[in-house]
Amino acid sequence: MSISIQLLNHIKSNIKIYASEVSETKTAKKSKRIGSKSLLNHLKNNFKIPSKRSDLKALFAIIELNLDENDNIEDIREILILLNTILPKLIKKTSTLNHEYTLYRNLIKRAFGERSKIYLDSKTLIKITEQQIKELLQLQQDRVERNNANLIEFDFKDVRNVALEASKNKNNVLDQIIAFQLATGCRLVECLKISEFKAGSIQEANGKIIRYVTQIGVAKDKNADLYNKSTKRVVKPILFFNFEDLEKMLNIIRKDAKSRGLSNASNQVITNSYNSTLNSQIATYLSKAKSHSLRKIYANISYEIYADKSKVSLQAWIKSVLGHDFLGLTSLSYSTVSITNLFENLAIQEMPKPEKRYGQTLQCAKKYYEDLKKNGIEPSKKLIRKHYSSRITSQLFKELGS
Repeated sequence: MSISIQLLNHIKSNIKIYASEVSETKTAKKSKRIGSKSLLNHLKNNFKIPSKRSDLKALFAIIELNLDENDNIEDIREILILLNTILPKLIKKTSTLNHEYTLYRNLIKRAFGERSKIYLDSKTLIKITEQQIKELLQLQQDRVERNNANLIEFDFKDVRNVALEASKNKNNVLDQIIAFQLATGCRLVECLKISEFKAGSIQEANGKIIRYVTQIGVAKDKNADLYNKSTKRVVKPILFFNFEDLEKMLNIIRKDAKSRGLSNASNQVITNSYNSTLNSQIATYLSKAKSHSLRKIYANISYEIYADKSKVSLQAWIKSVLGHDFLGLTSLSYSTVSITNLFENLAIQEMPKPEKRYGQTLQCAKKYYEDLKKNGIEPSKKLIRKHYSSRITSQLFKELGS
C-alpha cells in the first residue's frame, strides 16, 4: 500500500476529529478557512513539509511528492476515491472544494498526461455535484452583476505614470512585473514562465499608431497538448511601451524566477511565490488594485484606445486580447473597472480644431507632436496631417529638423 493511501486512510478514520476543528471566518469582503490543527500536526510530525503550510496545502504537497508516473493506476484511483470522501468533510466552502479538486486533477494530468485514462477518470472521481456547480455559477453571476453595478475607478494618467515609473526600477522585479502586466494584460504566471512573446506589426489606424505583440501560450488553454503546453497565439496591442522595452522587462522577470529555482515548478507554486509581495507592491501605486486587476485595467484601456467599437464589443475584445477560451461570465467579469479621464490625458485622440491665427495653430501642432512622443508614439507627417494642414505640418517638421 502506498504512503498516500496509508495517510488518507488514517485521515478517513479520524475525519470526525479533524472536521470538527475546521471553520470559516467571515469579514465584510471575504471568508477565510481555518484548518484542522490536529491534522496539520500529524502531517508535520510524520512528513517533511514547510512550516507555514496549511493542512490542505501540506496534504497536497505530500501526495504530490509521493506521486510517480510509474505508480499502479489502481492505487491512483484509490487515492482519488479517498480524496473525494475526505475533502468535502474538511472543506465547508464549495468554491474552495472545487479549487482543491482542480489542483488534484491537474496533478494527475501533469504526471500521466492529459489523454491518459486515469486523468480522464479523475474528472468523474473527484468533482463537485451538479447542484454545487449550479450554486457556484449563480454566485459568480451575482458577483459579476454586483461588480458591474459598482465599478472600480482608475485614473488613466495614474495608471500610465505607474507603468512608466515602475519600468525604470530595473533592480525591483516586482515593479518590472507591474509594468509588464499593464503593458500586455498577461497573467502573472505567463510573465514568469508560460508565454513566449514576439514582436508584432506596427500599424496606423484611425490616427493612432498601434504596436502589436504576439503572445504564444496562455495559462488556461482548453486545447493544450499532451504535456499541457499551450500554443495558443494572442495578438494584442502594447500599452505605453515598445517591444524592445517589453523584452528588457521580461529578461529581468525570467532571470529572477530562475534564480528562485522555479524553472520546473508548477504554475500554482510559481504564482504563490510572487503573488502576496506583488499585490503589496501594487497597493503602493494603486490602492484598489491587485495583480489580476492589472489585466482588467489593460483590457479596458486598450479597448477604449484601439478597438473599432462599431465592430467589436468590450466583452469580445476582452476575450481576444486576454486569451479567454469562451465569451461569457469570465470576460464580463473583466469589465468591472472604469478608466476615468482617459481622453483628457490621451494625446492620440482627435485634437481640437485649429486656431485661426497661424502661430497658435503651429503651437497646437507642436503640443500634439510632444504628447505623441510622451505616449511612446513616433509622430509621422501622415499622422500630423490628419489634424493639421499640409502647410502647418511641413513647417512643424522643418522647425524640428525632421
